[in-house]
Amino acid sequence: MAEEQKGPPPAKRPKTDLREPNSSKYTSWGSSEVHSFFSLRGLKNIKDVFKRIRPRGSDSDVKGSDLDLMAARDEFSLDDNDELCKESTQAEYLVKSLQQLQYMVYQDPIHGPIELHPLIVSIIDTPEFQRLRRIMQLGGGCFIFSGATHTRFEHSIGVCYIAGELTQHLKRKQPELEIEENDILCVQIAGLCHDLGHGPFSHMFESYFMKELTSDDKWKHEKISAKIFCKVYHRMSEEFQKYGLNKTDYLFIKEQIEGCDPSRVDIEGRPRKRFLYEIVANRRNGIDVDKWDYFARDCHNMGLTNDFQWRRAMLMSRVINGESYSASSSQPASSQKCEDSWQICMRDKEVENIYNMFHTRNTLRRKAYYHKTKSIVERMIAEALLMVKDVPIIPIRNGEGSQAQTKLSITEAVENALTADPDMTGFLSLTDDIVQQILDFHAPAAQHMMDSVIESQALLKRVMERKLYKYIGVVPVKESSRILKLTAKQLQQEISGEDVELACHVEVVKFSHGSEKKQMNPVNDVCFYSKANPWKPISIPDTKVSPLVVPKEFAEIEIRVYDKRFNSSLKLAFGLWAEANKEDLGLIQLDEPLDNESPYFSPYAREKKESNSGSGNAEGHLSPQDLLHKF
Repeated sequence: MAEEQKGPPPAKRPKTDLREPNSSKYTSWGSSEVHSFFSLRGLKNIKDVFKRIRPRGSDSDVKGSDLDLMAARDEFSLDDNDELCKESTQAEYLVKSLQQLQYMVYQDPIHGPIELHPLIVSIIDTPEFQRLRRIMQLGGGCFIFSGATHTRFEHSIGVCYIAGELTQHLKRKQPELEIEENDILCVQIAGLCHDLGHGPFSHMFESYFMKELTSDDKWKHEKISAKIFCKVYHRMSEEFQKYGLNKTDYLFIKEQIEGCDPSRVDIEGRPRKRFLYEIVANRRNGIDVDKWDYFARDCHNMGLTNDFQWRRAMLMSRVINGESYSASSSQPASSQKCEDSWQICMRDKEVENIYNMFHTRNTLRRKAYYHKTKSIVERMIAEALLMVKDVPIIPIRNGEGSQAQTKLSITEAVENALTADPDMTGFLSLTDDIVQQILDFHAPAAQHMMDSVIESQALLKRVMERKLYKYIGVVPVKESSRILKLTAKQLQQEISGEDVELACHVEVVKFSHGSEKKQMNPVNDVCFYSKANPWKPISIPDTKVSPLVVPKEFAEIEIRVYDKRFNSSLKLAFGLWAEANKEDLGLIQLDEPLDNESPYFSPYAREKKESNSGSGNAEGHLSPQDLLHKF
């Protein structure tokens, strides 16, 4: 067999030191790995590019920790014909590709897969944000709606997502606004951190507990959220700087969390982009992404219907200069409220969707947020917390990694948040777990403290066993009524005539389509635009909207009465009090009660004209004697 001929040996490839570095850890690259990454992609002058970006550090080698500066913001300007300009553009795209690999995909039950910036992921992983896993979104709502066990944790991530979607939409549709990537990131972080300051059971802590604990209005969860964010920022300042966020960006985020009015003259964060302050917490007209998320999330978890389409509203929004709204406009004087420079406006054909949004808010307040049973559950929990407010019951670890613990009282934890203490460890340990901590508390304490603990435990057990205060009835009250000027204890004393702490609980509930402070049509504060002229903000009076869409009234106040002792005489006392104050209440008595348990007063009744057809006296009202007979 002939020997097989062998060809010449293959040429050897030239040796090279270039190796593909691990892209998932690009921030830890050394200068050689940075050089290899860009050289393998044809970029040879990466160090010269960085000399143009940051001339102060031009002599130092480029490391992985420097790369994020390239994609953070445009801090330099190069000639389009300059070769370095082309390389800098390519390098920026490459760095953004590296950053995208660091994004985390979060599967949200409402919005589906959500992509989160690595800085946002780092904030989510902090103890301050993880605490929100132990604070329920609807407080005592889970006692009425079995599925309402979602927390502030997922709501905050949802707000972060929609805030990014809206800001990206405005950037994409209106490049003249010059919205930068840093602006989008700051708005997302504000949406993420806007609820860090909530106490146990969310609004219960602020609405019931803190109002009883302090006589002033120092406590606002927005202010506490801003303080906690400051703590997070100062600990993570280097990571914020790594992604190009500076002190001005920090102030911008803080102002958004506090709920900054865009018309303020002392804005420090984005004075030239005031419309960005309307995204997370809109103090102008109440249309913000916070509501958009909790409408969808709360309805989903409670099994209610949400007809408001937030994505459609987002796609129909644009930013318009309100200064173009002339005082000599043909619009009515009441609608001339668009002078505060640039603001987010809605398409005119979306007016019914906006009415639907405010209607959804009112519906959720009636069916869920101010549900009569939810309110009394939260009131009983608040009373239980007040009983042990001075008992050291909250466990606090003595330093990181330490197994030793001290205990603080709820009062001390609250003072810890109100003072200038940057640590806030006490308040950050205060979550929904406080209920179980009270129930499990057996530590030795002073006798008067143990008596308070036993009473608190007994009240919490009543809540768990659903032995709640009994609902007596409800009456509407006029906004101008002298009754609203009374304190809660004075009102309880008027109705029950007994020891106000033992006899009853009286609750004043304000329903409105918009802000509780504004008893008017909230759509009057919204600016719209037309397809014919998308640069001019306009108002749409309710006379131009179908009367089937616009309600006759936009606010209502109710007084609810609950019996703490299952005392049947309280119902009689409530009826007599309502009859004596019918002029202030503006109510109509039903001719016949619906059943033995129904209140004798219609919660939606109003004064009516004299009628001879009704039974009772000439005014159509039952006399006090007839009322007593019916009881």
